[in-house]
Amino acid sequence: MVDFYEKEGYGDDKILWSALWKNKRISEKYHWPSKIDESGIKHGSSDLDISQYNQNPYLHSYVEVVTETIYDGSAIQISDKPFKPFLNLLPFIYVSSAGSLEVLKSFGYKTFGSFIDESYDKIEDNKKRMDKIQSEIKRLCNMDRNELHTIYYSMRDLLIYNRNHFLEYGQDRVREDFINFLEKWRLSSG
Repeated sequence: MVDFYEKEGYGDDKILWSALWKNKRISEKYHWPSKIDESGIKHGSSDLDISQYNQNPYLHSYVEVVTETIYDGSAIQISDKPFKPFLNLLPFIYVSSAGSLEVLKSFGYKTFGSFIDESYDKIEDNKKRMDKIQSEIKRLCNMDRNELHTIYYSMRDLLIYNRNHFLEYGQDRVREDFINFLEKWRLSSG
């Protein structure tokens, strides 16, 4: 992906990424809430308010490119990475093994097929899947900003649904999955 970004000349105004690349990592304080109350969602430290436009990099983008460590199809890995844009009301392209979007849907999340061509998720061949992902990134980066704005705001209900779904179920699901994993590990090793 890095070679692709450089070849296309995509800078900060085009691509939002949370993975470490050229010291452009989005600080963890923006990703996860430390406090949720009637005044809003506070992230990371007490001096940070996600509703303040100038503090939140997620408010400067229409789509995020989320990359998982495992892409080659040897496994489907669902880490914390796709949940960050869910929480921050942002659609994303998921650079992962084929079928990863389907797994997120099975958790009750809605994806962005009305905005993003998600057919890449069904492509088993890694190179062809990456070609499709890169093609979709190019299409989105070349869209008119007004069109992006209109489409983004038309997805408001879907984005809020995903955030609320994570806040209601996501944290518990991770905890429950970890507890189940530990229990299975104890049974298999003892």
